[in-house]
Amino acid sequence: MSNPTTRTIPNEIPELITKLKSQRKKRKLAHHFVGTLLYGAIGIAIFSNMAWVMLLGAIFTLLLLSAIVLQHLTESEMTTLERICWYEDTRSVSILMDTFFEQEFPAVMFTTVVKALNGILPKITFEDKKMFTPRHVELLHALFLQYHDTRMCNAFIAKNHISQRFKTPLSEVLCHSLRVRALRTLVQIGDEKTARVLKRFIQGTCRSSIQLSLQKLAITALIELEKWLNREGEAQTLLRASSPNDDFLLRPSYATATEPPEMLLRPIQSDTESEHH
Repeated sequence: MSNPTTRTIPNEIPELITKLKSQRKKRKLAHHFVGTLLYGAIGIAIFSNMAWVMLLGAIFTLLLLSAIVLQHLTESEMTTLERICWYEDTRSVSILMDTFFEQEFPAVMFTTVVKALNGILPKITFEDKKMFTPRHVELLHALFLQYHDTRMCNAFIAKNHISQRFKTPLSEVLCHSLRVRALRTLVQIGDEKTARVLKRFIQGTCRSSIQLSLQKLAITALIELEKWLNREGEAQTLLRASSPNDDFLLRPSYATATEPPEMLLRPIQSDTESEHH
């Protein structure tokens, strides 16, 4: 991947993210539009008794058009995505994780995103929690639990159509690094569900030395996560409004003054002046 000619442009990442979102929207619209035309052509051909030769010709034309349009849009999206990945900026973590759920996602784009996430995840802090949706947290669960073993997370993979993402071959070093960094990120942005996931993983049977080492890391991570969750719970308790107590509310005083009103405000007299009076 070639490096951008200018690495530090303050507003480049927000602009690139906006551009990528727009490109994805156009690609999806083009995909659905071409698909609608294809099914429409088949329906018209069937109900109008068109010759099979004409039908096949129409299908071939639409498929060719679909391939050309989607290829162009995908290449444009890929260029933007590569530039975003190169920066490894924490602001891009959401849109990069969303890429896992794209059905038209080429394997080469997937590998690029995995490498970028591997560089971004160690930079995530507690303050970045708002950038992660529940689906992102689930993805981190899946990345940590079973990058090589798709059987451990079938429900999640089938539900989100990302089975091919987990089958793409990557080096063992990168896979292990991604799992460890996903675990570290879960300590920063995880919730009670994450704690339960880690407890189940820790209680599982060790099948290899790698599994044992990951379980030890998970124990440390769980302890740290529970500390964060306890602090959050205490902070919410302190911020929660308590029931008012009428006996201690501030209220205006209605006590009457013992001196006449005209004597409450008067000039200060010296001792000499007082003796003359």
